[in-house]
Amino acid sequence: MHGKGEEGQEGEDESEDKLEDYPWLLFDEDLRTNPNMSVVEFRTLVRKYYSIDVTRDQCYKAKNLAKERIQGSIEEQYSKLWDYCDELKRQNPGSTVLVKTSLRGDNLVFERLYIYVLLN
Repeated sequence: MHGKGEEGQEGEDESEDKLEDYPWLLFDEDLRTNPNMSVVEFRTLVRKYYSIDVTRDQCYKAKNLAKERIQGSIEEQYSKLWDYCDELKRQNPGSTVLVKTSLRGDNLVFERLYIYVLLN
């Protein structure tokens, strides 16, 4: 699925990612289907489809940026957890959803999630 990235369109906000600035966007689909792709595999894809050599560090950074673009940042994912729990309880009255967290300094740290769904 190489080359499936979308180029920026005229009139887009300047903060939008543009293909010429971020060529790894072409590999979003590869990373979606294989999120655990190694840096070596990613580097091989770049070499194969673009005939250019890039460093391991460049691939590592590019892979992580593409992965974050696909999955969202850890903070974004964590913030959705509470909405997910509320929706589970709303859609399944009588169910139990518990999120265990602890304080580390001033930060709340996720430990585990317990879900008991009561099917009606």
